Amino acid sequence: MDELTVREPGAQTARREHRPVLTSHQHLQSCHPTVVLRICQQPFLLLTYAARKLEIRDLYNNEDAFRLAPAYLDTYRARVDANLAFYDRLDGDVAWPATSEGGHPLTDMFLADFLVVDISRPHEEGSFLEIEQALLRGEEPRSCGGRWLDDDIIDTLLTLLINGGAGPRIRDGVDEPSRNAARTFPFLAPPNPAPGEFHFPSASPTSR
Repeated sequence: MDELTVREPGAQTARREHRPVLTSHQHLQSCHPTVVLRICQQPFLLLTYAARKLEIRDLYNNEDAFRLAPAYLDTYRARVDANLAFYDRLDGDVAWPATSEGGHPLTDMFLADFLVVDISRPHEEGSFLEIEQALLRGEEPRSCGGRWLDDDIIDTLLTLLINGGAGPRIRDGVDEPSRNAARTFPFLAPPNPAPGEFHFPSASPTSR
């Protein structure tokens, strides 16, 4: 894929087979023992593709990730459903057909605003959403999940949302930090260079 195109509303797109749905309960119960970390899934609330007149980001940020209050749950779900569908259509294909209820298969996973880390499995760089994607494929996770400090999580996230992780990697143009994290505790990176002293490496030619 050389470029992404946004189709007009109502344009016909090819449909793939139905994907499994990963519920928050399966997400949380997938690994033993586990460490659960809260993360921010703000892109799905920031890009107000639907229900734009209600500002829900602050409401959502005040929620308990494990027990979302019922008052705004339908609003959160509608916003995330619409935004996930928007990303899925960016390549002109549908990687995530709607569920029988009309929602997006990943909505429950992203409404549950946490990562599962399985401390019984080995660490891997690039393991962001590895547990979640393995469960969606019906496979055993190979890593502890979570994320390494240098992981390019936005590229991983966009690739999952746009082509289901089954196509070219989708890049945001920022492929690495200015300084890599240390390999020993406390894993801190050296200070950034002074303005004008740092030269960004040239990006390798990959699909965008």
